[in-house]
Amino acid sequence: MNLNELAHTIHRANDPWWRDPATGIRITRNRGELLGLIHSELCEMADGEFQNAMDDKLPQRRMGEVECADALIRALDYAAGLGYDLNASALAIGIQEFDTINSLATAALRHYFHDVFLRGSALLHSRVAAITELERRQLHEQVPAALVDLVLTIATYAARQGYDLHGAYLDKMAYNATRADHQLKNRLAAGGKKF
Repeated sequence: MNLNELAHTIHRANDPWWRDPATGIRITRNRGELLGLIHSELCEMADGEFQNAMDDKLPQRRMGEVECADALIRALDYAAGLGYDLNASALAIGIQEFDTINSLATAALRHYFHDVFLRGSALLHSRVAAITELERRQLHEQVPAALVDLVLTIATYAARQGYDLHGAYLDKMAYNATRADHQLKNRLAAGGKKF
C-alpha cells in the first residue's frame, strides 16, 4: 500500500461528508474548517494523554491512541478529498510501500523524524498550521509535501508513544461506519452532526 491508496480508502469511507446530505451532490468543503478539525483531534489526543484516559468510543484503547488515529484519518481524507497526490513527496524522502500503518510509522521513525516525541503535540500542530498557511496563500503545489510531513509526524509520534496506530485506525474506521451520528437520517435531523 502507498499513501495515496490509504488516503483514497479513507476518503471512500468518508464520501458522505463530502456531499450535501439532502441532495447527495458533492460539495466544496471549507479547507480551513477541515484543517481546524485536524487540530481538534490533536487537542483531544493531548487531553487524553494529560488525563491518561481510555477512549469513550473505543474503551479498549487509550484516548491518545484513538485521537492520533483520528488525526491521521482526517489528514488523509483531506488529501484525497482535495485531490492531492502524496506519493511523489513520500518517495522523495524514501517512504514507499508499507504493509500496515505501524510499518509506515517504523519507516518514518527510522528515516525521518528523531525529535517528534520531545517536541510532542506542538510539532503536530505546527505541521497543520503550515498546511493552513500554504492553503491561505494558495500555494497548492506545496501542500502535498506538507501533508506527507504531517502524516509522518503523526505516525512517528504514535510509534514513540508505543501506540498501535494501525489497530486504532482499523477500529475507528469500523466504529465510524456504524455510528448513529454519522447516519444520513440522523445528520439531517434537527441537531444533527454538522458544523
